Amino acid sequence: MRHGLLSGLIAVGLGSPAIAETDLSTLRTQIEQAMVSEDLPTISAAFGQDVWIMPEYQKTMIGSEHAALYYKTLFDGIDITHFDKALTETIPVDALKIDIGEFTLRYTAADATEAKEISGHYVDVWQESASGDYTLLAQAWNFDSVYPEVRETNMFDTLPGVHLAFTPSVPIDTGVAFDHLAVDLDNDAAMIRQQPDLHHYVYAEDAVMYPHDSEPEVGREAIKDFLEGYTSGWPSFDFIKAASHRIEGTSPYVLSLISYNLRWDSLDTSGVSIGKGIRIMKRNKDGSLRTYRIISMHDQ
Repeated sequence: MRHGLLSGLIAVGLGSPAIAETDLSTLRTQIEQAMVSEDLPTISAAFGQDVWIMPEYQKTMIGSEHAALYYKTLFDGIDITHFDKALTETIPVDALKIDIGEFTLRYTAADATEAKEISGHYVDVWQESASGDYTLLAQAWNFDSVYPEVRETNMFDTLPGVHLAFTPSVPIDTGVAFDHLAVDLDNDAAMIRQQPDLHHYVYAEDAVMYPHDSEPEVGREAIKDFLEGYTSGWPSFDFIKAASHRIEGTSPYVLSLISYNLRWDSLDTSGVSIGKGIRIMKRNKDGSLRTYRIISMHDQ
């Protein structure tokens, strides 16, 4: 993974640290260690009541009870021998602190003897209380390569997750919600017309995209090049919809938990692709919002 390159390109620790930042650093370490020891109580204690767990290749788990069930199922299904998270940056959004970084996980599946290693990128959204305590509002992660054994697992099939794309989006009753709708509609129009040369303008010049099954794309021009290659083999879509399901913050940064829903039908193939993501928007001096950081995950 490109630890040195990425760390050099992205500013670390934007904004002034909160009073309880030392406590958050300790909490990060405790959770990292709890993953290796498969210590479910320690991990569960960090969940906010309405936490969203957004894994790659799985549905979203909403609520602390369902989040704990996800991790219990994970620990029952694999033996974790190594887990490392490398924090790249922390972005403040009002009372939130959004950690973005890289991870490496080594494990052995319960029904196998061969050890596996996977790596990728993560976003942890921490919410700070008035007393300075932190709880997780959301967790998301994807991978920097295709891992068939992860994508094809049925370990989590019976869990009570949801497809965010099939749930209501935020009501358009505030200015920031309207701004998000405008960005989503612009995104949909450019994608369905397969116009990456226009699509990349929804991104800030210093944006970073964390696509699924890929390394990060740093900067709007790199994102443009990625989109041109990524969309070149697409079929003709007959429906595309991006939606915001939760919005936090006002300015200069705004967090949104999002989904996407794509349908296509051609002579050779047809199908549906649904997924979700975490997006941080940055407001420009002219008042417009641009995507600043984004991570996306498949549902299946």
